[in-house]
Amino acid sequence: KNHKYKRKLKKYEYKAVIDDQFKMYSVEAFASSAWINYSALVGRQNIDTARIRKLLTSKEYLFSYGCNSGGFTSCMFIAYAEDFAKQQLNTVFYNLFGSWFGDWDEKNNLLRAIIASEPSSLVALWDGRPFINMFPMAFGLPVGEVMRRSMNYSTEYFNTSKYGHHGIHMNTIGDPTLRMHVVDPPDSLVCKVIIDPKSKKNRIELSWDKSDDEVLGYNIYMADSLFADFHRVNPNLIVDNFYTLDTFSFFDKIFQVRAVKKENVVSGNYYNQSIGTFAQLSGYIPEKIDTNKFNVRIIQNKNSSQSYYIYSSQSGVLDLFIYDLNGRLVKSIENKEISQRANLFTIDLINNEGTSIANGIYLLRIIFNDKSFYEKFVITD
Repeated sequence: KNHKYKRKLKKYEYKAVIDDQFKMYSVEAFASSAWINYSALVGRQNIDTARIRKLLTSKEYLFSYGCNSGGFTSCMFIAYAEDFAKQQLNTVFYNLFGSWFGDWDEKNNLLRAIIASEPSSLVALWDGRPFINMFPMAFGLPVGEVMRRSMNYSTEYFNTSKYGHHGIHMNTIGDPTLRMHVVDPPDSLVCKVIIDPKSKKNRIELSWDKSDDEVLGYNIYMADSLFADFHRVNPNLIVDNFYTLDTFSFFDKIFQVRAVKKENVVSGNYYNQSIGTFAQLSGYIPEKIDTNKFNVRIIQNKNSSQSYYIYSSQSGVLDLFIYDLNGRLVKSIENKEISQRANLFTIDLINNEGTSIANGIYLLRIIFNDKSFYEKFVITD
């Protein structure tokens, strides 16, 4: 359900509902938190007041708020942990306030039950002492960031609560990266190297399927790996669904493309981006590589499951040892001479005991010119 939300496969109207059972039980007026937030997020005209326990089984809301007396597994008349196991409740961001159920480490805790439910709930927040200031989400901030700010603020924003500021009890369960406005991302990013037969120069061509939203264009980002920092490579917004880089220095890079949309919202407007669609550059075999990280790189040949390229910055003798995740030696290849270029070789995927090596993730120990290092090694059909 998280994937469906982030990729806009499931769409929600910008609507909110409030179920205030405390009313003016306290001068803190707990539900004023919801009125402040939702007015900025969806507009007063898109806020309903209703008993949400039954309502959410038949109607969809992006935001829901309820407050009443509570226990570890319930907020009285509003939400009960067993409800989320038996029926579908249709809201994404669920804010609740009441006693005890903020202690999410209890068995069958209400906040955890919300996240475990189907089909929609992705974030559950204990909201009331003090308020969670969600209105910056109107301009693209993720829910985790507004939660962090709420934990750190005490006097910056209006708050009727006299208790709990900067307290460790403030809780958000769910995905902290979720945002209110979701842009349909582009799809099927392809990266390939094109060699000009006349000049012998290489260029990288990227292409993708367009977003289904009315977007202004696209940005392309590049990194050394999925876990490294990504940097934008296009100086201006790309209006087409293709882009060319006139360079060959991007071997073994990860690219992502993101759609850009101008969001016109209740509180103003801002430029929003979709999540990225990723691809790795393939098909480029350099004669030489220069890397400060490794003397050798092992890359699977995409045209054969048992064929691999060894990219080496030096000539030398190579020993390979493949271990499973339990540390057991599965395969060894020793005393293989390689040259300073792309070397193509074959692993027959038969282990040292004579049986086939199963698909999966392994640890590859590489000994090259008396230096030893390790890499993750993935075997696939």
